[in-house]
Amino acid sequence: MPARGIRRTLSSLGCIALVLSACSDSTTFDASAAGSYELTRINGTVPPYTLPGTPAGTTVVVLSGDLVLLDNGRFDEIIRSRLTTPDTTVTTSAHTVGDVSASGGSITFKPRFEDNYSGNYTASTVTYTKQASATVSVSFEFTRSN
Repeated sequence: MPARGIRRTLSSLGCIALVLSACSDSTTFDASAAGSYELTRINGTVPPYTLPGTPAGTTVVVLSGDLVLLDNGRFDEIIRSRLTTPDTTVTTSAHTVGDVSASGGSITFKPRFEDNYSGNYTASTVTYTKQASATVSVSFEFTRSN
């Protein structure tokens, strides 16, 4: 193969490698954080927990939750709650999925349809705080269940 053909081939391979590296998942994830966690505290209180800042006549009580961190840098979270209005009471759940990065005790969640949020992790717990409204933030603590 002439030298020009070899250069073209190498150049093409370099472009392919660049494109593939741009498509790779750049999430940093400490695999020791992978596992299943159970919601154990909300703002320092054991569930059930009544969320502050709801409209008059409405209450939201967080009943329980589960968080799964996968070793591929993905997460799956379910928060179960009871919504009571003057007209009805409904038990519901919020399911959140997305990417997660964890390193050196810091963890960042990148959900599919929400803003990112961050917290901390240890060998047995994951904690983070989310804004429930413009004036109310809620801290969640999950404890390893496996």
